[in-house]
Amino acid sequence: MNFLWKLAVVAAALALPGCLGGEQGGNCKEDPATGEKKCEPSLPSSSAPLPSPKDQVCTVDRYKQNGPTDAVKKLDVLFVQDTSGSMQDDWERVAQNIQSFIAEVPADVDVSYGVILGHVGDLTGKLYAGHKQPLVLNNQTMTVKDIQQSLHRTFVDAMKTSDAASGEALFHGLYRAVTKGASASQKAGFFRADAALAVVFVSDEQEIGFPFPNPQAPGLPPRCDAAYEDDLRGNWYVDKGIDLEVTYQAVKRLKGDMPLSMHAIVNITADDLFRRNPKEAKCLYDSLGYGYFDMVKKAGGVLFSIQEDTAQALQKIGRHTSQTLNYVLDFRLGWPAANVDPASILAKVNGGVTAHVYDAAANVVRVDGAAIPYADIEISYCSPKAVNEWQIIGFQGTAFLDQVALTWQTPSARTTSRVYWGTSATDLSQSVDQAGWGTEHNHTVTGLSADTTYFFRLSTKDELGRTQLSGVVEVRTLAPVPEWQVLGFQGTASDTSVTLTFNTGTEVTTASVAWGTDAGSLANSVATAGAAASHSALVSGLAPDTVYYFRARAVDAHGNAKESAVLQVRTLEKVVVPPQWQILGLQGVSDETSVTLNWSTGTEMTFTTIAWGLSAGNLSWATQTGTATSHSLTFPNLTPDTAYFFRVTAHDGQGNEQTSDVIEVRTKAVVVPPADWQVMGFDGTTTPSSATMIWQTPGVSTRAVLRVGLSADNLTRSIDVPGYATSQIVTVDGLAAGTVYYFQVDTYDATGKLVQSSVISKKTKTQ
Repeated sequence: MNFLWKLAVVAAALALPGCLGGEQGGNCKEDPATGEKKCEPSLPSSSAPLPSPKDQVCTVDRYKQNGPTDAVKKLDVLFVQDTSGSMQDDWERVAQNIQSFIAEVPADVDVSYGVILGHVGDLTGKLYAGHKQPLVLNNQTMTVKDIQQSLHRTFVDAMKTSDAASGEALFHGLYRAVTKGASASQKAGFFRADAALAVVFVSDEQEIGFPFPNPQAPGLPPRCDAAYEDDLRGNWYVDKGIDLEVTYQAVKRLKGDMPLSMHAIVNITADDLFRRNPKEAKCLYDSLGYGYFDMVKKAGGVLFSIQEDTAQALQKIGRHTSQTLNYVLDFRLGWPAANVDPASILAKVNGGVTAHVYDAAANVVRVDGAAIPYADIEISYCSPKAVNEWQIIGFQGTAFLDQVALTWQTPSARTTSRVYWGTSATDLSQSVDQAGWGTEHNHTVTGLSADTTYFFRLSTKDELGRTQLSGVVEVRTLAPVPEWQVLGFQGTASDTSVTLTFNTGTEVTTASVAWGTDAGSLANSVATAGAAASHSALVSGLAPDTVYYFRARAVDAHGNAKESAVLQVRTLEKVVVPPQWQILGLQGVSDETSVTLNWSTGTEMTFTTIAWGLSAGNLSWATQTGTATSHSLTFPNLTPDTAYFFRVTAHDGQGNEQTSDVIEVRTKAVVVPPADWQVMGFDGTTTPSSATMIWQTPGVSTRAVLRVGLSADNLTRSIDVPGYATSQIVTVDGLAAGTVYYFQVDTYDATGKLVQSSVISKKTKTQ
């Protein structure tokens, strides 16, 4: 992949006479309506500055395409099989015509073939082979006929398998194959770190995890099994965080800098669907290839009708795949995606404008027409158009009874405005011009009706005549002073609570009661239940035989508020009632480091104190719970396999208490680490002289050895990673710039068990 960066040039529009009225460079045209000159981006024929449109900055990235000697010599071809019952004949045609693919791949390329199934069960993500067939087929050890017969046996046997997703979860199977299943596949000779990858999907439905469009293409009946498919999507994709983008990025991470293409043989048009289905059908089990369309566009590849000649489809896929072995088709832009206007991107190959696809998430331009030896590729693009240098900010209104005071600012320009208003946001039929110019503005609109909603908007211009419109501001004028009052405010006391009642005549209001033990400091508050004319509020948790002070406050629908006078109420003396309750069902449940106690006090509300310790005679620690009838409390950070002792004392609202017997609970012994843990998220980033690698072993602390080399099967350098952890990050220094390195991590748990990651490749950056 000898891929050369040649030149990137940038020009600011305001500094280029070619776009402001001169004739030297750029494609500038005069707008006949305004007289303004407008410039389109163009690529220079030399290293001269790049002309840019007005209010934009532009650049051009130049590349030199590979030559024939730079080709990748290894290729892995992965068939992702839809095993639903209607696909039997389609997969037999793929096997019968595989020679059409093979004939397009150069004879000196080492090609391996593998099959995974669109399953979510035990077979998901695993290489699949038919009865007595090898998992991986290779053209170095097998003839074309051998490969054809083995694929046919595998496809036929796969159609006999069963799965909860009916074999239609192809993205799910691919995601599992390049993550959890990648290491096993590499050991079997597939997903080779130094090989290109071509993925081939064949299906007569949409990808089951891709959101089905609503509505779908015109003239098509609905799905017969929509509820079933949507339920599968929720269970196996949404709940597990798998979608098209997640799957694509997982494949890209596994393959690193190696060529990648994805292809789909699916239903493309309505005519395709009605080849196998009657046009008068009320619903269809087949569908267009939604999801596959998007994956092929994102990864680059061939999209072909499943109803057409399979031999022709495989021939096109083989031809496209061969191009990816020889040539670079994906070009990462030199500017960050946030600084790129997608509409301004222009791709040229050897001076001719060429079609392209831009992936903003990856900041990559794909140019399929760049597959020409030693071609000169130029990609020009510009920044997003700049906004005007001044803006209307802080536009707001203050309401009065019959007028609204408007204020706003234009900090970086002197402006004047026309104010539009009306009682509808879509009919601002009245207007008035603001007096004078400035950056701080105010205007009062008078003669308005009370308790009415008005809408206001500004048309503002600067001293150069440039105009901007503000957003629409909604303001309601104040209502007249209300005639209602807070009436009948009184309280009824018990020994621990006071019930307050009052009304606001016929006016519907929302209300609250402020209260406290000092008439001058009513710091507590309780709201009444919703809008009404009559109100009631309960203040509980009070002390017996104590004076409390209360004040009611009500607010009507217009925001007008009224308050009562302060009311004084004394709670009753405490009523002592012998307890009729007991501590029931006290028991403890433990794990290695905690104990959870559970008990109840019947129907009695109680709060409790728990004394506990390491012996029944020395309960030296204490913990409290809140008030409830049923209680549960967890004691964390305990020592495994240790006896602890607990005693509960419960208190009711009358001051009565009950104490339990002491109980013993032993924490459990430490559990041995799980046997099926995995290395997850193995990835890395590079500089010209180093690589920083990260990975995780969720749920298990491990130590690790990171191995590095210049080929996938010769990792000669080892780096010990000290200490045990579930997440590791290691930087490898002393690497050569612009070089592909291969990495694998060996992880060991506390018992010495070894789990290896898959081998991945990373290329260090150039100087």
